Amino acid sequence: MTTDSAQKTLTTSDLRIVHTIVDRLLGKTCWQARFSYGDELTLHFGDRVSYAQSSMANLEKGSWILGTRGTNWQLSRASHCIVNSDATPETMRENVRQIEGLALTALDINYPSLGLILTFEEQLQLSVLPCLADDEYELPYWELFTPEHYVLKVGSRLTWSYTRATTSKT
Repeated sequence: MTTDSAQKTLTTSDLRIVHTIVDRLLGKTCWQARFSYGDELTLHFGDRVSYAQSSMANLEKGSWILGTRGTNWQLSRASHCIVNSDATPETMRENVRQIEGLALTALDINYPSLGLILTFEEQLQLSVLPCLADDEYELPYWELFTPEHYVLKVGSRLTWSYTRATTSKT
């Protein structure tokens, strides 16, 4: 899918389109789990790609990048919380690495909360938990950068968009 979609309200039929995009992650291995600015969790999947910026030429990113934006999240195994976004940065970094090297086996989008549940091998589950009370900020709850240089943004006020990426993540 390579057509631009301006930001619009996510309906149940749009949810099928969003699933078509994110379901392409199934079976891919998360080879890097790290934190970006503001301790936002980012997961790198797929091929390792060099950054285009010369200042970052020695670094790699995933051909797929899932970012949680400022949204709360929780990593658990068998319904037992391992770590969540309220932990100290050091604790988050240490524990979220458990995802690295594991393939994504299932993915679900809760509607209408637009929470995201990613299930990995070894029964690890990452839940992205939007706080609907924070919708006043109009930020995406989560975003997915694709190998085709598009970004899917899903979030605030049940909105979504799928547009050509223009940030340094791709």
